Amino acid sequence: MTEPLSPEEVAILIRARQIQKDKGLIDDMDISGICKAAGVSRKTGYQWAEKHLSAAAREQKGLEERLARLQSEYDKLKQDLTR
Repeated sequence: MTEPLSPEEVAILIRARQIQKDKGLIDDMDISGICKAAGVSRKTGYQWAEKHLSAAAREQKGLEERLARLQSEYDKLKQDLTR
């Protein structure tokens, strides 16, 4: 028997299915199959997908804020160096 899918893997597979549908691509696995492979209900699979996407969005925002701070520090150091 294969190893069960993790919540992150289920979320990725569900999102991939949604992208396939949105793009009109051939769909070879349905959401029920993904959730069945994980041993969870469709409802739980969708909850995992939402949680995963929310966490990814928060992480992205944090990285963007950190990049902006670092860019600001870099610009300040560059100005100090040229004086």
